[in-house]
Amino acid sequence: MTIQVSELLFYEGEKHSLLNVPPIPDSIMQLKPLDLYEKSTALHRGYKCTWEINDDKLYLVDISSSNYEFTNEPPFFADWVNKELIFGIGNRKLSSWGASLYEHETNIHVTIENGMIIEVNSFENASFNDGPLSL
Repeated sequence: MTIQVSELLFYEGEKHSLLNVPPIPDSIMQLKPLDLYEKSTALHRGYKCTWEINDDKLYLVDISSSNYEFTNEPPFFADWVNKELIFGIGNRKLSSWGASLYEHETNIHVTIENGMIIEVNSFENASFNDGPLSL
């Protein structure tokens, strides 16, 4: 299994790589009218988005893709997102389980409902001290 390219999230002025991917409705994004589409084993979904949390709201602010484009100009208030977003902070090391290139000593879980931040929790990563390769 190839590690997938992470979505980016700007939170409290810092850039983070998300460990999961928020959904995007078809009304926001569409395939470009091309004859040949690029494919990558590291990007099965065909795009990488950048998200931002501002004033306790989640926004979709950018897309990077040769195959997709936005239907309108961003940013988009992500009122369709009802999901827990997860990213790591603190010291990091190469991942041993393959969902991401790195794992961090602390994971942040941001609960989103209708695009609004409902709750933020931090959890120590119990497996962080298992194995070598701290960076």
